[in-house]
Amino acid sequence: MGGRVEKRGEVGAGPGAESIEFLTANAAVVTGDPFAGETGTFAQFRHYDGVDIEYVQWSDQLRNKILGAGTA
Repeated sequence: MGGRVEKRGEVGAGPGAESIEFLTANAAVVTGDPFAGETGTFAQFRHYDGVDIEYVQWSDQLRNKILGAGTA
Protein backbone atom coordinates (compact mmCIF):
# COMPACT_ATOMS: atom_id res chain seq x y z
CA MET A 1 0.00 0.00 0.00
CA GLY A 2 1.25 3.45 -0.74
CA GLY A 3 0.09 6.99 -0.61
CA ARG A 4 0.33 10.07 1.48
CA VAL A 5 -0.53 9.84 5.17
CA GLU A 6 -2.01 12.83 6.96
CA LYS A 7 -2.95 13.02 10.62
CA ARG A 8 -5.31 15.53 12.21
CA GLY A 9 -5.20 15.71 15.97
CA GLU A 10 -3.32 13.55 18.39
CA VAL A 11 -3.92 9.86 18.86
CA GLY A 12 -3.79 9.06 22.55
CA ALA A 13 -2.83 5.84 24.24
CA GLY A 14 -6.43 4.89 24.98
CA PRO A 15 -8.60 2.21 23.40
CA GLY A 16 -8.27 2.07 19.63
CA ALA A 17 -4.92 3.88 19.45
CA GLU A 18 -3.12 0.85 18.00
CA SER A 19 -5.77 0.45 15.29
CA ILE A 20 -5.65 4.15 14.41
CA GLU A 21 -1.86 4.01 14.17
CA PHE A 22 -2.10 0.87 12.00
CA LEU A 23 -4.58 2.49 9.62
CA THR A 24 -2.57 5.70 9.21
CA ALA A 25 0.64 3.71 8.75
CA ASN A 26 -1.11 1.97 5.85
CA ALA A 27 -2.05 5.15 3.97
CA ALA A 28 -5.40 5.95 5.60
CA VAL A 29 -6.06 9.67 6.15
CA VAL A 30 -7.75 10.73 9.38
CA THR A 31 -10.67 12.93 8.29
CA GLY A 32 -12.43 13.15 11.65
CA ASP A 33 -10.36 13.48 14.78
CA PRO A 34 -10.55 10.51 17.15
CA PHE A 35 -12.90 11.00 20.06
CA ALA A 36 -14.16 8.92 22.95
CA GLY A 37 -17.80 8.57 23.86
CA GLU A 38 -19.78 6.58 26.38
CA THR A 39 -19.94 3.58 24.04
CA GLY A 40 -16.31 3.61 22.85
CA THR A 41 -13.75 5.28 20.61
CA PHE A 42 -14.58 6.71 17.16
CA ALA A 43 -12.68 8.20 14.23
CA GLN A 44 -13.29 8.79 10.52
CA PHE A 45 -10.80 7.84 7.81
CA ARG A 46 -10.35 7.99 4.06
CA HIS A 47 -8.81 4.74 2.88
CA TYR A 48 -6.00 4.97 0.31
CA ASP A 49 -8.46 3.99 -2.46
CA GLY A 50 -10.84 6.85 -1.59
CA VAL A 51 -13.40 4.97 0.52
CA ASP A 52 -14.56 6.88 3.63
CA ILE A 53 -15.07 4.78 6.77
CA GLU A 54 -15.92 5.32 10.41
CA TYR A 55 -13.92 3.26 12.85
CA VAL A 56 -15.69 2.32 16.08
CA GLN A 57 -14.18 0.38 18.94
CA TRP A 58 -16.74 -0.48 21.57
CA SER A 59 -15.88 0.00 25.22
CA ASP A 60 -15.22 -3.24 27.13
CA GLN A 61 -18.48 -2.75 29.04
CA LEU A 62 -20.60 -2.43 25.88
CA ARG A 63 -18.81 -5.27 24.09
CA ASN A 64 -19.36 -7.61 27.06
CA LYS A 65 -23.02 -6.57 27.30
CA ILE A 66 -23.66 -7.32 23.60
CA LEU A 67 -21.31 -10.22 22.92
CA GLY A 68 -20.92 -11.69 26.38
CA ALA A 69 -18.08 -11.71 28.89
CA GLY A 70 -14.71 -13.00 27.74
CA THR A 71 -14.84 -11.56 24.21
CA ALA A 72 -12.11 -8.93 24.64
